[in-house]
Amino acid sequence: MDTNGHAPTALAILREQVEYHNHRYHTLADPEISDGEYDRLFANLLDMERQFPELVTHESPTQRVGAKPVGKLAKLPHAVPMLSLDNLFCEADVIEFDRRVREGINRDDDVSYVAEPKVDGVAVSLVFVDGRLDHATTRGDGKTGDDVTALVRTIRTVPLHLPGKGVPGLLDVRCEVYMAKHDVAQLNVAIRDQGKQPFANPRSAVASTLRLTDPQVAHRRLLRIFCHDLGHHEEGRMPPMHIDALCQLREWHLPIIQDWDLAIGVDACLDFYRNLSARRSNLPYATDGVVYKVNGILNRDRLGSNARSPRWAAAHKFT
Repeated sequence: MDTNGHAPTALAILREQVEYHNHRYHTLADPEISDGEYDRLFANLLDMERQFPELVTHESPTQRVGAKPVGKLAKLPHAVPMLSLDNLFCEADVIEFDRRVREGINRDDDVSYVAEPKVDGVAVSLVFVDGRLDHATTRGDGKTGDDVTALVRTIRTVPLHLPGKGVPGLLDVRCEVYMAKHDVAQLNVAIRDQGKQPFANPRSAVASTLRLTDPQVAHRRLLRIFCHDLGHHEEGRMPPMHIDALCQLREWHLPIIQDWDLAIGVDACLDFYRNLSARRSNLPYATDGVVYKVNGILNRDRLGSNARSPRWAAAHKFT
């Protein structure tokens, strides 16, 4: 086989197969092949790339942890600011938030919200250009954040290339990087064995990991990610409702936030909060509240934002 023959096509097919089964295993938790079969598939890809190193691409699944230490993290601007959420501490606050929303869009009837867990992690923006992961940035001060691309690439559920059709030329996806509770517990055991101070909570473990300069070390800490919203997109169309946009992201193999629900009106929001609060100890990730987001994108645009937070979303904190 020569590079002018079948090698590029064969490599592309093999990479697609590896990414497909990677998605089935890590994101959907529904593998179609055994671990041994996946390992052999991955080994075949490695072997072919060794034969044709000139055909190795940055998006290949073999390159996830291939980066060298990055040194000091660079700063990158956000095309659209990553704002913080206003906090709600009691039911009266939620009722007042809903009143302001209805007033802002001139509605007397119930508003459609998406209610979701507020995962205790670190906010990150994933930017895809022509379907390929271009860079990943922390929130930082909202306008500029740290370039954590090399570290985020080690997260197996982050696709390096979005499959399917209709992907905007530029797609900015807002996410939360987190660690599962049991992974933090195991990490803290290892840290104590080294005579060091363990992490106080999952968020501090994630924040510390994203400040590392060595992707190999970050990879061993088993970071995970939930995608929960859009920041910006160009040269493409997205659905007019947030719930449909989440489904679209899932079709592109982006791991969306789990345990969300459509809540029609403020009473449904409060019911979701009570339900999640009752079972939060059984969730595999840490959560410190519930986020309510207006479902309609046009209504979000009408509500707009203030200097630090959107008027169409808020975080109802657990007490």
